[in-house]
Amino acid sequence: WLCPLRDEGLWDERVEFWSSVHGLDMSCLLPLAQAELCRKPRIELVQPEQLASTAECIADLDLGSAQLCDARAVHRSLEFSSHVRARLLGFVSYFDVELIDGFWLSTSPEEEPTHWQQVTFLWDAPLDIALDQVLKTEVRVVQNPLNLRCLDVHLVCEVTDNEQVPSNIRREKSFALDTQC
Repeated sequence: WLCPLRDEGLWDERVEFWSSVHGLDMSCLLPLAQAELCRKPRIELVQPEQLASTAECIADLDLGSAQLCDARAVHRSLEFSSHVRARLLGFVSYFDVELIDGFWLSTSPEEEPTHWQQVTFLWDAPLDIALDQVLKTEVRVVQNPLNLRCLDVHLVCEVTDNEQVPSNIRREKSFALDTQC
């Protein structure tokens, strides 16, 4: 699953914080703080109020019949309609799994927290979105050729209004989802 992630103080807490630390001008650290926050995917607990839209499924695999090639590369075109006016930081991803018939484990921010938490993919700079704007999103997840246990994630997002008119606002970024994230 993938869903746009809105800022609920995260950017201010982890980046803008460095503007003034106990009255000292530490703004020289802002670029470093920003780069560190956005450098790689983060495993963290996301709150339901941080979701800016309804989540969309990236892949639906039946592990009883799926082939290895089904999971090596996934490409999806998604559209998210913003249900709030917000500052968008990037995306959050999570998984659901049916363990036995009718018994589901969900790592969604809208369910009871699990130790798996969620994965956040943050842009290098926030993006302001308006109510009902559409986020046309391409997501590509491929197995890393050098480390088969890792995934490479590429996200492209273009903002349009509800008339599907492009706004020339676009974000694109690649992430290495490795065993260290």
